[in-house]
Amino acid sequence: MSQQEEALKKLLAILSPSPQEKVDAKHIKYSEDTQSIIVPKGMPMNKAGDECYRIWEEEETDCVVLQQYPGWHWKDVLYSLKVSALETFGWVSAESTPKDKPMYVNITTDIINGKPVYENCFYGTIRISAWEMAKCQVDISRYTGVVSIGISCKQRYKDRANAFTQFIETQLLTNSIYRGKSIRVVHGSEYGDLEFEIIEIKEDPNIILNPELQRDIERNVIYELGLDKEKRVYLFKSGYGNGKTATILSIGKAAISRGMTFFYVKNANLFTSVLTIAPQYGHCGVFLEDIDEISSGDGRGASDNDILNKLDGFDTKNVGLKVYLTTNHAEKLNPALRRPGRLDYVFSIENPSPNTAVKILQKYLQTSSSTPIVPGQGSHLPGTENIDWNKVKESLPDTCGAVIAEMGKRLRQWAAQGETLETKLVLEAIESLAGQISLMAEPVVTDDSLSKAIRTIGKELFKDTNIDWDDDDD
Repeated sequence: MSQQEEALKKLLAILSPSPQEKVDAKHIKYSEDTQSIIVPKGMPMNKAGDECYRIWEEEETDCVVLQQYPGWHWKDVLYSLKVSALETFGWVSAESTPKDKPMYVNITTDIINGKPVYENCFYGTIRISAWEMAKCQVDISRYTGVVSIGISCKQRYKDRANAFTQFIETQLLTNSIYRGKSIRVVHGSEYGDLEFEIIEIKEDPNIILNPELQRDIERNVIYELGLDKEKRVYLFKSGYGNGKTATILSIGKAAISRGMTFFYVKNANLFTSVLTIAPQYGHCGVFLEDIDEISSGDGRGASDNDILNKLDGFDTKNVGLKVYLTTNHAEKLNPALRRPGRLDYVFSIENPSPNTAVKILQKYLQTSSSTPIVPGQGSHLPGTENIDWNKVKESLPDTCGAVIAEMGKRLRQWAAQGETLETKLVLEAIESLAGQISLMAEPVVTDDSLSKAIRTIGKELFKDTNIDWDDDDD
């Protein structure tokens, strides 16, 4: 064999794959570190070139990555999108197209010392210049409030786009703007039916419960906050003015201090929607006032079934959900809601006992609501130490805490006007509210809606006659 033939044989061996080794084109790799293409040993150079060109063509094709975020409030998603964009690209404004400019919205992310903290977030169409001007479309459903993110990019960025949308999900799970805060829930005005407002819970220092009730709440409600994943449903029932709302808000403040999220639902019709979204925020409490507004009577309407299905549903179990309900009319509650298993604890907030009522009055006579009354130490208004509280107890009516509080406010006002605090003045404050107490005891007379409608129609049809349609004896 000539030297020329020997050299040609060696060259063919280099360019041809080894018969013992199978070469796969997918093993061609690009090294970011060395900015070079790595070709498998044994792959012919011409085939490597063809494969590189084919890969390049494939990576130049367009693709779309779609991701939705159901169960998360739209403002939460927009904030997480901004945080993720900052960490991924270093900017968030992005370059918009001439026709489609991104929209911006100020989102409250926290409240510090009573002042809201805002973050300017975006949605709409934006361009991602780092990915060769890929387009990111952020849409919010006007009906459901669900955020959808669609990224149109070249195939080579598909994995990065998927990782980016998953990064947003991770941000929601770990750094939600609502997790661990108190949220007032009202009817949505922009997207979906829920609007979240971060609030600071301020306890009313003048709310004092009867000691037996306070002990039961601490033992069966406060103690369990954040400790277990069991679902609990608590009902607080009483007449008007005994501090149901203030009591639950104080529970909410304790829940926040233990890392829970607390939802205060102002609209009863939003209750089931909140129960759907709440488990996303870990251990949480949901507070609804006046449950009898949407679940009352013997029958089972759609609202009753929705509530029961949500409370019984799998998605509300083992997530640390605590539900707090209040009612002024426990007798109206649907029987299906009353049974054990639906209501775990029922707390009856009765009128303050004489001892509790005196403590409420004394609270209003302190120079500071944060300091106890200690005669002789200047923490009370002058004259308080001379009041015969036993005589006051004997004169106090059996009435709600709001009336007792009003007595305390009047005493404080009279003292500010220069009147001397003494037993007589306290008794006068009690007597001054006798009219309101009597009025509160009056039965409420309701006008029968059908009779009222008949009278209204009759007045219009027979307005030229002498018939007296307002005479109830006819």
